[in-house]
Amino acid sequence: MKSILQVDKVSKSFSNNNILKDISFTIEKGECYCLVGKNGSGKSTLINIIIDFLNPDGGEISFLNESFFQNREMAGVLPEMNPLLEEFRLIDFLEYVGTIYKVPKGKLHQRINFLIDLFFDDQEVEGKLLKEFSKGMRLKAGIVAAVLHEPTLLILDEPFDGLDLASCNILVSFLDEFIRSGNSVLLASHNIVYCEKIATHVLMLREGYVEIVEKEEILKEQNDFINYLSNKMV
Repeated sequence: MKSILQVDKVSKSFSNNNILKDISFTIEKGECYCLVGKNGSGKSTLINIIIDFLNPDGGEISFLNESFFQNREMAGVLPEMNPLLEEFRLIDFLEYVGTIYKVPKGKLHQRINFLIDLFFDDQEVEGKLLKEFSKGMRLKAGIVAAVLHEPTLLILDEPFDGLDLASCNILVSFLDEFIRSGNSVLLASHNIVYCEKIATHVLMLREGYVEIVEKEEILKEQNDFINYLSNKMV
């Protein structure tokens, strides 16, 4: 069986500062890896390397046994910068994204309507350009764009940062169903409360190295996922 994502001995330095040191892990079908760590620990750097935004100093990435670029249409990505087309309305932006991923027109409109109804209230988006969206609305627009084409792998950088409680719960439910359907997720987050709800594994970045922990092992030993991670991240 193909692994979904393989990261093998990835390293990266900036100005002689070793941010990532021989990072290795494998994500299989139906797994959710939550990447946690303090500010500046290298979470976004690692994600940017995986999605080909940044070159590593060493190591290899494979997505469905090929390069990420070769299979990029099978992935949905919410990067740190969350690029949006500011002068577009949400529906126009999503139609544009759908054409890039070659989503059939009939299916595209169904998918857009479903996702807008799920993540937004009608009055939030009607007649507004993306540049008029609040931070939370912009984040939801980026999330919807990432999942629009029903990818096999979702890679999300801080997807809960700026969302209100209701939107966080909607996203948790969506991701839980996405994972249960056999898809995979890699997300970076400071919010370990939501990591607890959806993670199958935790990737903890500290001093350039990664520690991989299964959530079941944490619960078996500690019975307190949040305190365990909080203590590890000190």
